[in-house]
Amino acid sequence: MTRHTTHVEEKARRLPVIDSADIVVLGGGSAGLSAAVSAARLGADVLLIERYGFLGGVATAAMVTSFCGLYLDRNYDACRIVRGFADDLLSLIDAQGGLAPPRRVKPGAVSQAFDATAYKFAADDLVDDAGVRLRLHSFGVAALPDPDEGSRIGHIVVESKSGRGAIAGKVFIDASGDGDLASVSGCAFEIGDEHGFMQYPTTMFRMRNVEDALTAGIRKTIGSKVADAIDSGEYDLPRKYVSVSPQPFSTEWRANATQVRGESDEAIDGTDVLQLSRAETEGRRQVREFHRFLKDRMDGFANSSILDTAPQIGIRETRRILGQRELDAEHVAEGKTSHDAIGLGCWPFETHRNGTVDWRAVGGRGYYDIPLGMMVPAKGPRNLLVAGRCASASPEALASVRVMGSCMLMGQAAGTLAALAVEESSTFIEVELSKLRKALESNGVCFSPDDLSVAPTQA
Repeated sequence: MTRHTTHVEEKARRLPVIDSADIVVLGGGSAGLSAAVSAARLGADVLLIERYGFLGGVATAAMVTSFCGLYLDRNYDACRIVRGFADDLLSLIDAQGGLAPPRRVKPGAVSQAFDATAYKFAADDLVDDAGVRLRLHSFGVAALPDPDEGSRIGHIVVESKSGRGAIAGKVFIDASGDGDLASVSGCAFEIGDEHGFMQYPTTMFRMRNVEDALTAGIRKTIGSKVADAIDSGEYDLPRKYVSVSPQPFSTEWRANATQVRGESDEAIDGTDVLQLSRAETEGRRQVREFHRFLKDRMDGFANSSILDTAPQIGIRETRRILGQRELDAEHVAEGKTSHDAIGLGCWPFETHRNGTVDWRAVGGRGYYDIPLGMMVPAKGPRNLLVAGRCASASPEALASVRVMGSCMLMGQAAGTLAALAVEESSTFIEVELSKLRKALESNGVCFSPDDLSVAPTQA
């Protein structure tokens, strides 16, 4: 009879300290990229750790090639309220011809398509110009306390093709999206709501050879045609609300149409590698089925082919840290202000549920203050900040603040605050809010849209 071993002992070993920096950022997506560049521009020595061979996070790895949360919708005019770092990123993408005009998706929701490769190039230029040091193809897997002050992280442990090693830092920023560093550093966190619900993920894909001249009415007709196709039983389509839109190059289109579920129809857990493995193959199966529907039923797609699928499935929600302040649904729904605002958010509640997507506009002013307190763990190391969708928000509020515009804003605030703390040889909690706000304003961050210009949106 074969005996199955449930555990084995791993021999303890001494780790080499392979690098050090003033500020160590884990995750090179919109939040981490913004944090690293913003801190380096203020003179800090910054090391950015990223698991892929390129930067951009969901923008590139999950191919979510549409900026959401940058623009306030003002009667079909787009007012960009996320500025600062975002100005530079969009300018570099636009210079390559990789940025489309803003487009009104729904009332209160304006997005802007971009080319993923142009984003990668722009990100490379930004980190190079700012002097950010990169460590790509590396996973952050553990955190070690400072031997002299146990309430601080002393080193982050990384794994790569080169092996396992420790990296020292003064301040650490978790911009991993999944709260990877926060979760191994003793921070409290939650996954899902009280019923275990998490937003459903999506595998994105692009198509080529779309006859753009034939697709003028697609946004008005695709919803009813998808519903008819589902009801007919001819196609196995997972959700009724879909988004199919042109990229900056008109014969190339992007589809946000899949929805991957677990075996019991629940959303998959993006922190579970076995669920992720199943999700990747299921997502690609859905891509092929949805493209079959487009070729059969939608004008302009008969001669199209799938150009590529995203390198990874697009995860919308996993860990959310418990912060000094939780961004809640009431704050978003009523467009509230905050004493510790680091900028503005405006994207509607966009909640991906089983088979559909629920939308609800931001109320009050149409935008809300994003508070610094949601980026500071309530429990955990004193030198750790969190930026991006793993920051402290209720499940409902996360449906608004998880988008790239808000993540860039949180990243710029985290990087700026970290650099000020290093400069003052203090903890970031001791940095005066007025000094942080002044630094953010001087680097372009918008705290009021009243004086900003607007641009017309595409239909």
